[in-house]
Formats: sequence, C-alpha cells, structure tokens
Amino acid sequence: MVIEGIMKKIFTITGYLILGVILCLYLAFLFYLPRKIDLNTYKPDIQKLVKDNTNLTLDYDDLKLTTSPFLEAGIKTGKISVNLPDGSEVFSANSFKGKVFLPSLLLRSVRISNVEIDTPKLNIEILNNESFKVGKVYEDIVNKQRKERLENPTIEAVEPQNLPIDVSKVKIFAPSVNLKNYSAVIDDTKAHHKLTLKGDKLKLGYFNGKTAKLKTEAKLLSDDNTNVVAKLDIDTFLPEIKKEKKFQNNEEVFSLPFVNPVTAYRTYDLKSNIDTKLKIRQHKIDKTILLNGYVDVENTTVKLSGLQLPESYFKLKSNGTVSDIDTNIYVTDSEYLNLFGTVDYGKDNPYIDLKLKSPKVHFANLLNITKAYLDTIHIQNDIANMTASGYLLANASLKTDFKDITSTGKILIRNGNISDKNIGLIFNNMKANIFLDNNTLQVLDSRVLINNKPLVFSGKIDSNSIANFDIKADKIPLSGLYLAFAPKDIKEEYILSSGNLSLNSKVTGEIKGISALLKTDLENLVLRDIAGNFILSNSDSKFVIANYSGKIFGKMINKGFLFTLPKTNSVIKDELLTINIDNKNVKLNKSKIRVNNHSDIYLSGNIKNYLSDMETEFRADGGLVVSDIASFIGTDVTPYLSMRGTIPIKALFSTHGKRMKVIVQAIANDSNYITPIKINNLDGKQSLFQFILNKNDDSIKIANSGLYSRNPNAQFNNNLYSNMGGAKEVVSIKGMVSNLNTTPFINLFKISIPRELDGSICIFNRSKFTVGGHLFSFGNLYSPRLTGDLTIRNLEIPEIQTKMRHGILNINNRNLNISLNDIDANGSDFRITTQTNFDLLQTMTLSNVRVFSRMLDVDKLMIVSNNLMKSLPATPASSTASKTTTNIPVTVQRGIIHFAKIKSGNIIADNTTGRISLANNVLHLDRLRTHSMGGSVDGNIAMNLATTDLAVKVQGKNFDVEKVLLELANMKDTLSGTMNFSTNITLKGLTMEEQLKTLKGAVDFNVKDGQLGPFGKFENFLMAENLRENAFFSSTIGSVITNIATIDTSHFNSLYGHLTFKDGWANIEPIKSQGNVMSMYIAGKINLLDNSADMKLRAKLASTFSDKLGPVANINPVNLIKNTPGLNVVVAKSFSIFCQSVSTEELKAIPHLGKGKTEGNATKFQVVLHGDTRKPLKMIKSFKWLALDSEIQSAKDFVDTIPTPTEGEEGMTVEELIKLREEQSTTKTQGTTIEQLEPEENNPSFFSKLKNKKKK
Repeated sequence: MVIEGIMKKIFTITGYLILGVILCLYLAFLFYLPRKIDLNTYKPDIQKLVKDNTNLTLDYDDLKLTTSPFLEAGIKTGKISVNLPDGSEVFSANSFKGKVFLPSLLLRSVRISNVEIDTPKLNIEILNNESFKVGKVYEDIVNKQRKERLENPTIEAVEPQNLPIDVSKVKIFAPSVNLKNYSAVIDDTKAHHKLTLKGDKLKLGYFNGKTAKLKTEAKLLSDDNTNVVAKLDIDTFLPEIKKEKKFQNNEEVFSLPFVNPVTAYRTYDLKSNIDTKLKIRQHKIDKTILLNGYVDVENTTVKLSGLQLPESYFKLKSNGTVSDIDTNIYVTDSEYLNLFGTVDYGKDNPYIDLKLKSPKVHFANLLNITKAYLDTIHIQNDIANMTASGYLLANASLKTDFKDITSTGKILIRNGNISDKNIGLIFNNMKANIFLDNNTLQVLDSRVLINNKPLVFSGKIDSNSIANFDIKADKIPLSGLYLAFAPKDIKEEYILSSGNLSLNSKVTGEIKGISALLKTDLENLVLRDIAGNFILSNSDSKFVIANYSGKIFGKMINKGFLFTLPKTNSVIKDELLTINIDNKNVKLNKSKIRVNNHSDIYLSGNIKNYLSDMETEFRADGGLVVSDIASFIGTDVTPYLSMRGTIPIKALFSTHGKRMKVIVQAIANDSNYITPIKINNLDGKQSLFQFILNKNDDSIKIANSGLYSRNPNAQFNNNLYSNMGGAKEVVSIKGMVSNLNTTPFINLFKISIPRELDGSICIFNRSKFTVGGHLFSFGNLYSPRLTGDLTIRNLEIPEIQTKMRHGILNINNRNLNISLNDIDANGSDFRITTQTNFDLLQTMTLSNVRVFSRMLDVDKLMIVSNNLMKSLPATPASSTASKTTTNIPVTVQRGIIHFAKIKSGNIIADNTTGRISLANNVLHLDRLRTHSMGGSVDGNIAMNLATTDLAVKVQGKNFDVEKVLLELANMKDTLSGTMNFSTNITLKGLTMEEQLKTLKGAVDFNVKDGQLGPFGKFENFLMAENLRENAFFSSTIGSVITNIATIDTSHFNSLYGHLTFKDGWANIEPIKSQGNVMSMYIAGKINLLDNSADMKLRAKLASTFSDKLGPVANINPVNLIKNTPGLNVVVAKSFSIFCQSVSTEELKAIPHLGKGKTEGNATKFQVVLHGDTRKPLKMIKSFKWLALDSEIQSAKDFVDTIPTPTEGEEGMTVEELIKLREEQSTTKTQGTTIEQLEPEENNPSFFSKLKNKKKK
C-alpha cells in the first residue's frame, strides 16, 4: 500500500510537471514567441529575393509574427506596395494578415484559417496601346532567361530534388480569403481612359483543388460611369487540369498577346446588371454537370455602329439537370431572339419544352453581336475573319419527352451564307423550312451547301408520331469542317488534309419502333500528324445499316487502308476489310494485313450480343519477316541487329461485360530471330515471348508474361494456353493496377531476370557478358515510385580491346543512376557515372555525367577507335543525308571530366579537368584546364556533333615552344622560348581540308627569351634571289656571310603576333620580334591548304652588325655617301633597285632593338617571302634596304654626280672612276693646248702616249 501510494504520488507529480511544461510552451507560443522573433530583420533578404526573380520592388511596414489560442500562427503587416522598375506602383494594400492552423501540418495539409487584405489596389497601365507595363516586365524576365539558356545551354532547370515529403500530396485549404475595399484599374494613359473594377468586400475560398467559392458585390466603371453592377455568389467544383509539357524555344523572342481592353470596352460600351447564386458540381460516375441556383443577367445592352441597342436579358434557374430558361437578346434595335422554356438534360428522363420567337434576324447581325460580347469580356475569337448574310425567322414551340411531340409554329432560314476566309470553310445557300403546326414537325426543301457540296434535309413527324425523314449529302469536304469544329488541342497535333463524305439516311415509322436506313461513303481520307510520324489514308469506306421491324442489317466494306511511317519508310496496309452486322452480332471477316513488303497478319473476329450482353473476340495470326521488322526499327539501328527468317505471332483480344483479356505471343528459334544480343541460355531452344493482360472492372492484372524457353520441336498452336506447356521462365513480367475509374494505382509492376544470363553482342562475335537485374514499380499511375537495378558483369569485347568489370543501372524512385566501373580500353582506364530522372528522360536529358581516368593513352585509344569503326557494320546511306542534319536526341545538363594523365606520342598532359554539357547537338567543354610541356591550358571548347562546327576559346601559359614544335610537328631548331597564347577560333568538318577552309577567328601569342630558326638568321636573307642574281653580289656574298657568321641574330627578347583565319588563309596582322641585334615586323598571309605564303619581313639591325655587311651595307641609301670609296660604280648607280621607300609611320611599326641599344644608327631592311613554307630558304625572293623618300632622293642626287661608266669600266669603284674622269678631263684640257702649238697626227705615237702618261 505504501509503494502504491508513492507510485501514485510520482505519477501525479509527473502529470503535473508534463502539464506544466505544456502550459509553459503554450504560453511561450502565445506571448513570448511573437515578441522574440523579429521578422523585420529578414526584410532586406525578402526584398532582394523578389527583386532578383521578378525585377519588382517590394516594400511593407512592420512585419510581425502573430499567434492565437487556437494554435494558429501567421503574419501581419501595415502598408504594402509593389513597384515596377520605373517606380510606378502596380499593387498596394493598407494592411495584410493571415494565419495557418499548425496542427494541420501534421496531417500533411496546409489550412489557411484566415486571410484579410485591406484596401488592395491593382493598377495596370497600358504602354502606347501596345502592351501592359507589368506584362513588359514579365516578357523581359522570360527573354533574359531564354538568352542565358541560349548562350549557355548548361543553365537549365535543376534536377528535381527528393524532398522529405511528396509535395503533390500536400492538401491546401483556404476557406476564408477576404478583400476589403478592393479595386483593380486598367489605365490607358495615352488615350486618357480607364476601366475600374471595385467592391466593398470579396470573399474567396479554395479547397484543395476540388472546389472553390467566390462571393462579392462589385461595380465595373468606364472612366467615372458605372456600367456593370454584379452580385455574385458562386460555389463550383474545379475540373482536373493536366499539366502540359511545352517545348521551350530559347531562340524565339517571347511576347504576351495583347488586346486593349479599354478600347474594346469603350467601342461597345457594355452595360448590365448581374445577380447570380449558383452551386456547380459534377457527378462522380457519369460526369454530368449539376447546377443548383439561379443566374439573372438583366438590363444588358451594347453599342453597335454608334447605336445603343435595347436592353437584353438572360435568366436561368436550375435544379440538378433541370433548367428553366428565359432569354431575350437584341441583335439590332429591331431584331431579337426570344427563347423560353425548360430543359432536362439528365440521362434518365430527358425532356424539352421550349418556345423560340424572333422577327427577321440577319446572320451578319448575329455575328456582330457575338463579336461585341466576346471582345468586351476579352475572349479571343476569329469572328472578324467571318462574313455572313441571310436571315432567320422563328415563332415556334416544341414539347417532347422523346416519345411524343406537341408543337406549333415555324422556323425559316433564307439565303443563309457564312464563310471563314482563314480556313476556307463556306456554308452557303442555306435554306430551311421547319413547320411545327398541328403537332407535326415538318421539314421541307431545306438544304445547305458546304464548300459548294449539298446537304439536303426533308421529312416530317406527324401527329401519330410517325416519322419520315431523308438526309442526303454528296461528297462534303471534311477538311474545312475539321478546321472549324475539331478541338484546338487535336488541330495542334493532327492535320486532316482531305476526305469527302457522302450520306443517304432515311428514317421512317413510329418513334418507339422506328425504321432507319443509313448509307455513308467516305472517300480519299488522309490524316497525318504535324510531327511527321505517321500518315493514315483510306481510299474508300462504304457503310450501310438498316433497322426494319426490329431487325438490323448492315455491312461495311473498306478499301485501300494505308498507315505509313515516313521516318522509317514503313507501311501497314489492308486492301479489303468487310464487316457484317445483324440483330445480335458484328462479324469481322478474315482480312489480310500486309506489313511492309513481305509480312502478312490475318485478322478476324466477332462481337456477340452487342445490344445486350456484349461479348467480343478478335484474333490475329501470321508472321513478321525480320526485314520488315527492321524497317520499323530504322536503318540507323538495323545494322546492329542479327536477324533471320520470320517471327510467327498470335494474338487474342476478348471482352465480356467488365472483363477484358489480351494475349500476345511470338516465337523465335535458331532459324527465325531478330536481336541485338545473343543469350547463351537460349542456344538450341525456342524463345517464346508472351504478354497476358486481364482487366476486371477497374483493375488490370499482368501475369504469366515475359520471355520463356521451350523445347526446340514444340508446336505453335492456335490454343495459346497450350503453347506454354514445358516453357521455362527467362525474363518475368508481372503487374497489377487498380482504381482505373478514379485514381489509378499501381499495386505492383515487376520485371525481373530470375537467374543471371550469359550472352554476347551480335556485332562482336567474340564478346561476352553476364547480365541480371530487376525492376519494381508501385504507386500513383501518373507518378509511380520505381526501384531496381540492371547489372552487367565481366563485359569483354576483344575486337576493340575493351573490357568492363562491372556496370549497373540503378533506379531509385524517379531517379536513374548509371555507373560503369573498371573500363579498360587498350590500356586506358575509365570510370563513368551518370544521373538523371524519368522526368528528364522523357526529353532524353541526363542531369549529370562524370568521367574519370587514371591513364588515357590517345594513341592506343585511336587503335580502339579504328578497330571499332572497322567492326561496326556499314550504315546504308540515306538519300536525304546531305540535305538534313541528324539531331542528337540526348541532352547533358552538366558534368565533369578528370583525367590524371593523358599520353599522346611523347606528349604527356597531367591533371586534365573540365566541365561538360550537351544540348542542341553541341558538346560544351568549359573550364578546361590541363598541364603539358611545361605549360598550362585553360578555356572553353564547344563542338556541334551533328554539323562538326567547333569553337575553341582557350589560353596557354609557360609553354616550351621548342618542345611543342618538336613533339607536335617534328620541327627541330625552328623556334625556342617560353610561349603564352590565346585563341578564339571556329572551324567545321571531318577532314583537314574542310577544317582549314572553314577556319575563322584569331590567335594571339607571345614568346619570351628565345631563338628563331631560318628566319632568325640574317645571313639567310642574303641568299635572296635579287642578290644572288646580281653579278657583283654573287661574288661577294660569301665573304660577307663569313664575316657575320659568328654573330647571333636569331635571339630575341620577345616574339609576339596576331593571326586571323578566313577562307583557308592565315593573315599575319602582324608578327613582331625584339632582339638586341635584330627586331622584325612580319605581315602577309599563308594559304593553309597548299602551304604557300606571301609575306613581307621588315627588320631593324644594330649598327655594330650592319657595319660588317660590307658592300651590301654600302648600297643602303643612308650609307651610300659615306661608304662611297671602294663601292662598285655600277652597284652605286643601281642602288635604287636594292631599296624600298617607306613612310615614317611604317618605320615606327618595326619594334625597337633591345634595351640599351641605340636606334639612331640602326639600319632597316625588307625581305619579300613567297613560296612553299616547307622550304623556307627558297621563299626568300628579294632583299632591300628601307629608307625614307628624302633619304632615297639625297642618295639619287649624289649618285647623279657620279660619272657614268662606259664599256670596260664596270668593274671600277666609284673612287677609281671619278679619278679616271678627272684625269681624262685634265688630259683633255692639256691635249688641246699642245695641239694648238704643235699639231700631231690623229694617231699619236707611242712616245706621245708615254709622254702624256708621264705628265699625268
């Protein structure tokens, strides 16, 4: 007892403590939490988030956390404003508060207890009658995102992340959303007019996508005039909206459709009083819409052509499927339609009691009034493209329970014409005479031409309920009707390009036991999908059915059915199909279906008791020739298949009541097969594929399905169940789906390989692998959960020297992970992982691809590639291959590569990394970085794998250029130094010639502290053709070269240049070098296709070097005067052919000599290079000194003072010739004086010569 008392006290104390803790937490929730948490500290973050995502500016006053005793938490704030980028206010409210019932979160539902917004105001401005200002902000955001995705395809929607809960299953309830003193204004600032919708209170309710409520009293004002007064109280179900997947065109500029509602409203000046209280529901089983309540639309009028029409009204009072209608609509001031009565559209007891009255109502006016109402309430329409004429005249009443008729009056249509120029549909010459007097419905001489083809009505139902009607049509074109009346989503997917319908229908007898005859003829039907996947055509289909005295007779004959798949050039055709119909049964007579060229499938069956306890059975039996199957698969895949013979198939489709069964079987063996892989377990056996589906009411069961092995001699019987005798399971398929009529649910779907299978790849005879795996699926049919894996072990392909130890495809819910481990490709190892999900996989998108390698030997991989190309089967050439580009259907959102070592020849690249992506055929390698030959490369590369377009934008640093040229081009002693470079080029093509022809872009490079090869040695320039071909220099160049051979002119401090590429040419723009002895400026172009070049090299020589050039230096115009002694007179006279005139700017373009070298005495020269770059010394065509015009003119003036040599004097120097001329001049002067004193004969004596010589 003592212990019990103690325990009781302990429990009591514990209970009080727990209650105390709960009470403390509850009080803290009510009083402490709202004061402790300051939401205003997050205001900058919230504003930034809104600004970054919407470009709108959000502002609010004093945001607070609120709680209530009912375990509700929420927020409240003062004034709220949302401004556009230009500062104008688009939304504002005086206050906002809302609360959420917290315990509902534990049940995976969000119950918003209450939302109150005080004085919300929406202000929408129209810009220049072109767009809404707020809409322009949205357009800018979308177009910015599209541009970013276009420029960088890796910017895509992030792969859906797995959340702790399935958000789609979270229920949302908002029963009370209240707006006080609300208003919405659409302001056309240019026209200075506006529309205003306002009211004192608006109450909204939302109940988890099932139902919604709206209650308000509102006014619509045009400027300051009240046009519409509405009192609305609507409680409606919400139809299920399926989310459509839309193609996102990043190249198209996005713009919102715009119609100015202010202008449209003021054009028609709609006025109306609306009062409605309506509850709308949908029957759970037959989906019938049920209405309860009333709709009153009164005092409704619009303005047409400046005339305000009389007031119209529409009244509806509904109870379930029964509705009382009273409406009077004015089309003009004198034309109206008045409809009054009751309609019951229920399926059990349909009923009509209507009265229609109108004076002449012209169809043109009906179009105008319809357009006015639709435009006013901003419903898009094409009525502006339609024209109409003719009129309707009615004064009639009709009452029927579809057994008896009570009627009076008449309905007349005269001269009716309606056409739509956009779709080419014309209803013309409409005429109708419908008389309902004396409880008789009589149709006389009524017709319409549909695209000039007649549809004729005539007949009557008399007072004794005896009917006699005829309907005739002759080749009515269906394409116009399709465009006019087919649902929009259907027209967006399919095109009905032709088809003509003729019919002849006759109905006679009592309504309860009526006799009828219907004949139809459908000719030249052609239907295709816009995507170009199929074309369905049918030459002729005749259908006749008659009902007489309770007996039914009918027949259908169909000819020339053709179903074409253009992308695979595949055809399914049935030349003749016949169906017989009687009172109980429908029989499909045996019909041959030809599949492509050689395969025949025979189809037959019947429908029993189709009017009572319907039971169906259809059978298909035949064989598919493997070449015909291959046609369906396509020429791209077919070469990878091994195939032979014909695949026998049998199928059964049967139904009875709510039960349905489908059985499909196909047989393969060593003589009849088509497969990409060979399974060793099936060698020497029959393979049986079976699929069995059983449907019972709203559930489906798949059992005894999959791939089986059988005895090689087993028969393939029409008794499909017996074909499974002795079969052993190889691949199993099982499944069950329930609740088909409500929310389909996968209880189980399983594909499994019970025992691992050994096999090989057909195109690689020596290959082998082991495969196993399973797949499970369950959950909602539209978003099932999936698990499973497929493993491939010990893959070996000796033909291409490739092995893989282990590969696995893992499925986890909606995510797919692929891991390929220990790949050995002729000594190069790889590890590849890929992630994606089923949502992305629908568009063939991989979210992440990662490729790793420890060692990648490019040379050995090329062997693998070559062997692969040799092993792969030849793909048949397509006739359209040259005209169309094959799109790669795969997209890779992001990925990485990481290669520890890449080897190619003697080149080693270490630690190569980059980010990869693939979109729109373009493979992007971004942030590429690698290290090789002492340098590093980083940048971006993009290649279009379909068109071979390649874009390279990379930078390189610290490369040993001598090693680069030796390893890449086997060019020794050509160039040395440390090189940095930057490239931005594009090219296209598979061959070197194609790539060089399409090469565009530029390369910049800079080589530090290096040496040039042949073009860096000045002595090579002296071998120019113009020097070698000169008699004087040809004999002196050797000594000059000997004199300068010990001086190194090839060394440079820096070598830098800019190259551009276009049309197979490399343009040098320019290349410059700076050295202590020689600096160079090179410009010109190189033909990359034939290695020819046309370049000019201009250089600057240090004076200490140029002084050693002897006679070559002497002909420099600058040196000509000071170096005259010893200069050959002929060379001096012809100096101009060894010099080139340049401007001061051109001389300045030549880089300065190295640091510490004076420029004053430096000499400049030019070398013309032309020819084959592979033979550099033969390219040197001419050598010339560079000088200014003034320098050349000075030299010319000086040369003009030098005597002209005569024959025999060509070998003399300038000094010798001048002295000779001086002597000759002196001699001449002296000789004249003696002659005057002592005349001599014309031929002087030897003594005289000796004497003259002595005097000289």
